[in-house]
Amino acid sequence: MSDSRHVKLGAAVTVAAIALSLSAWSMFRPRASATSGPPDYRADLLRVSSSREFAPIEPGSATSIESRLVQRLAATAARPDTSGRGSLGQPRSPGASRAAPSIASHASQMLALSSQAATSPQAYIDFRLAAGARWATREEMTDKGFDLIRLLEVYGADDEFAHSASTEDMFRYLWDRSREMNDGYAIHAKMPTEDLLDIRFGTQSRTSQSTAVAQGAGLDFETWHGSASASCRNWFMNPISFLDVRERTGVVERAVVGAVLEYPGGDHRSVMLNYYFSPSMGQWYFLGANINNFEVADRMTPCGEY
Repeated sequence: MSDSRHVKLGAAVTVAAIALSLSAWSMFRPRASATSGPPDYRADLLRVSSSREFAPIEPGSATSIESRLVQRLAATAARPDTSGRGSLGQPRSPGASRAAPSIASHASQMLALSSQAATSPQAYIDFRLAAGARWATREEMTDKGFDLIRLLEVYGADDEFAHSASTEDMFRYLWDRSREMNDGYAIHAKMPTEDLLDIRFGTQSRTSQSTAVAQGAGLDFETWHGSASASCRNWFMNPISFLDVRERTGVVERAVVGAVLEYPGGDHRSVMLNYYFSPSMGQWYFLGANINNFEVADRMTPCGEY
């Protein structure tokens, strides 16, 4: 496995930043005609993904996932996007391009260490902290748009815990509960042995972006993204935030790793791991995760803890 030190983890994610990213791809979805009804992107995803072989994801799966992402990175660099959506096969700047392989290392660890097979959160926590991230505070989680009291109530925590627990304690509690509730509805268990894994690049400023969106590797753009998307909880902070980089540089280089994953019960959903590049640090940072093309169960979106 390649050295993952070049990717610092955690994220200073704001609702506005994620919303801008989501709105950028949503405007490209084709509009249904009055007679045809809305496109069923979810059915399209299940039709394609059900024809693939899926294998369990375990903490030791990171090496094979990384190898596939490195191959995909080479393929996208050799065949840049010509769809007009602005997504790039490789970063624009030499520094971001040199550091791009570290995204494959990071994303593979994220997918492996947060899977259904990872019954303990400790390896994931160690991974995040060893790379220089820190726990977000309760106030920072609120600033990201998460109602922690309501969240813990949904997951069955008592009132005292909800009002007094540290973010680390909340993370550990939710890690366990999300694997118990609804038969682990929110936690991925398998991924395909071929295709359905993509990596793309783009840029983002205050007013515009060339969108980093998944749009290949066996699925078209619309099927990757579908008509439903949710931002997952990221409990960590980076040494330098996305907004800090944008303030300093004006335009931020972005990346996304897209993966179609299988969940308990056999459901398939597409997950996006988002990144941004800091020129001053020479590193890619994890911004946050989105889950797309899903059906909401009860009051919970199908997101695990990141």
